[in-house]
Amino acid sequence: MLRLSRFTFLVAVNGGSENWLLYNALTDLGVLIDSSLARSLAGFLTRRSGKRPFWRYEKSAGSADRLERVADALPASLAAELQVLAIIVDPFKEELCIDSIVQNFLQPSCLKLTIAYSARCQMACGYCFQSGRDVSRRHDQGMVDRTISWAEQYIKDRGLQALHLGLFGGEPLMDFQIGLAYASGFKRLSERLSIPLEISLTTNGLNLSNEILTQLLNYGLTYVRVTLDGPPSIHDLRRPASSGGGTFDRILANLKKAKELEGFGIGVAVNVDETTSHSIGALLEILREAELNDDVEIILEPVMPKFSKYARENFDFAGTLRSLADAFHQVVEKQFASPLLPGMCGSCNVIQKNCFVVDWNGDLFRCSFTMLENSMSCGSISGGSSVGALTADDKLNHNFDRASDVLNWCQKKQCPYLSICGGGCRFQSWLTDGDWAAPNCPEKLFDEIAADAFAHSFGLKSRRR
Repeated sequence: MLRLSRFTFLVAVNGGSENWLLYNALTDLGVLIDSSLARSLAGFLTRRSGKRPFWRYEKSAGSADRLERVADALPASLAAELQVLAIIVDPFKEELCIDSIVQNFLQPSCLKLTIAYSARCQMACGYCFQSGRDVSRRHDQGMVDRTISWAEQYIKDRGLQALHLGLFGGEPLMDFQIGLAYASGFKRLSERLSIPLEISLTTNGLNLSNEILTQLLNYGLTYVRVTLDGPPSIHDLRRPASSGGGTFDRILANLKKAKELEGFGIGVAVNVDETTSHSIGALLEILREAELNDDVEIILEPVMPKFSKYARENFDFAGTLRSLADAFHQVVEKQFASPLLPGMCGSCNVIQKNCFVVDWNGDLFRCSFTMLENSMSCGSISGGSSVGALTADDKLNHNFDRASDVLNWCQKKQCPYLSICGGGCRFQSWLTDGDWAAPNCPEKLFDEIAADAFAHSFGLKSRRR
């Protein structure tokens, strides 16, 4: 028995006679269809409220039966075509595919190490979640060697097949020679183990140069992430230099030079809250004037507070979602590339078994937002931890182990966004509910922006009413 995939979405788009997008979130495949077929399919899905014509699956009484009636209602030739796109599916095979995706969320075959090797930074961002750290802390060559040795043993013990190195801080380019030692050392490790290496760099952009980028490209740089929190009038207030003065113009100039090189992607991150959400369009116009619109993607993320009881009691989850939606609509309107859904909505490092953050002291964490809280450490490079278990602390071990239970909740709910969201940010769950394992479902945000997001990913515009 074939049925309509429960990851199917129907979006009205601008265009000619085929002005509906039929999209599958499990395979990221889509097809344009005409209004007659769209009307037929709409009867098997659920209309979502909002400004755009938009239908999707929603688990409810009789919903599974409706999905199964679709294949019988369609001409055989059309049903066969939709099978190729995995929009008409064998339900058993689809469930196997979902199980495989969930398993990959939980146990990726790649070791992902984000290394905060220097606590120094030349900026004074008022909302920095790392405020209060000891800025004198940084790695030396001995720590570099121990970290690479630890990573080699970890990869061998688990038979992992890839390696991702994230250069992080503080501001990593203030102690770039350490970062270069990591890049070259991990490059040699990847060659020794015959596994691919990807390197990403998260930087405030003030020290970014083509000389630095060229050196990193030689070792496997694939992505650079720089933050601009809006046009200069907003960015320079939120992200000033520690010595005083604005930083926007210098960062923009460095980005314009960086686009002269090839071989890596550039992400411009915007920390979104009620202060910045309305100004995204103005920032994008500046990037367009700088001829960067085809060279960068826009990464929208909520401002996340420092790990503390006060932060948890004052985190405004609903307001955060509203700000992200406002910002995302501007990105789509200006036709900039952006991840399919905004915010910290992808599968979280906390539930992924092979993802770690190494802090300035060589301690291991599962979440970067907890780096200043010693009790959240799950091991130590300095101590030669094997990380066989997360930590000797039974409570923390239990909390992080059960955090992956959120995916069971998502599967039982039969959420059509599961393959994109991956259970979402566990730190946000802790902020909202005091529980790393609690569902933290931004479904309202997704329903608000999905029509724009899916159409935009195919170079289309959703149709408003």
